[in-house]
Amino acid sequence: MPQHSTARALAGCQSASDAARAGFDLAAWPGDLDRALRLELAARRVLAALAPCPPADRLALVEFCLDALRAGAPIPAFGRVMAEARHWAEFASRAELKAYAAACFSRLGAADQAAFLRFADERGAA
Repeated sequence: MPQHSTARALAGCQSASDAARAGFDLAAWPGDLDRALRLELAARRVLAALAPCPPADRLALVEFCLDALRAGAPIPAFGRVMAEARHWAEFASRAELKAYAAACFSRLGAADQAAFLRFADERGAA
């Protein structure tokens, strides 16, 4: 089984301070593990619910569910553009976030693209 990149990185840490310098929040680890276990249980329940469906219908059903869970197109913002954008982004899927970010970035002028890249670089890869 391939070892997760985080596990490989932590394997070189000899102490909690080594892990902290490497950027790992060991205090958050139990919560991360609990979340991962809850997600695995939820995924198993979804798969169990899909099992009785005819195999030819499963993909269409999953796609329908994903479409129902998507944030959809951003709504027009009246006055509070950043607040509305943040609110929409909370519900958007990863694919939606990437698609809208790339499309919006490509529509910016050169100066705004450079400013956005500086903003993203200052924040670090969040």
